[in-house]
Amino acid sequence: CLICGKVFHHAEYLKTHLLSHSNERPHLCHICGASFKRKDHANQHRKTVHSDHPDEPVSCDLCGEVKPTRQALAVHKRRHGTNFNCDICGAVFSLSSLLKSHLVGNHAADNCVCDICGEMHKSGHALYLHKRKHSTAYICYVCGKNFIHPSSLRTHMVVHSEERPWTCEVCNKSFKLKTRLQVHKASHTDCRPYACKLCDGKSFKTKSALIVHNNMHNNTRPYPCPHCSFRARKNSDL
Repeated sequence: CLICGKVFHHAEYLKTHLLSHSNERPHLCHICGASFKRKDHANQHRKTVHSDHPDEPVSCDLCGEVKPTRQALAVHKRRHGTNFNCDICGAVFSLSSLLKSHLVGNHAADNCVCDICGEMHKSGHALYLHKRKHSTAYICYVCGKNFIHPSSLRTHMVVHSEERPWTCEVCNKSFKLKTRLQVHKASHTDCRPYACKLCDGKSFKTKSALIVHNNMHNNTRPYPCPHCSFRARKNSDL
């Protein structure tokens, strides 16, 4: 463990241990709504605290979803207090599933730009999936970067180590991440597979370079200066 130094023989044991360093409590008791870091702790809670509690299936009057008890229904209905906004047309929905249906049905062919990072997507639903990356529960304790999945966080932690396992067979330069090696390999070729749809004949070696270029067409400046109101089209301009 990079946080406390404890050593484990299996990756799954380390994964379980890392929960002790996190505030995330994803496992809910369906009877009283109590939350726990580990599923086995939630199961043990139900066995000891609610051993004689009968299940009482009940449906939500807002969406029709069935829950095993009234307490579980109360926890579920908190979701209806949160609004889900369409970033394209401004429509508001009570459930994320309704927003997803709206995006597929009404914005399937729209080109959409993320207002946080400037990345362009081919549909509203693709933008919706992308923006989940900007609001996640798995946070790097070294730099504060957010991730959707714990596996993505584990991959990211490599950047904070000295290990460079990925080597370019052309120049022997080594990298911490496979993706960075793949980007580097483009420097050894004249292939430019990422073409701008607006500029005649303008193409780029990497997708990230095309995204930065598209920011010019969209007048998108996703990188804010931490000291003033200036916003840049690319991070290196700050």
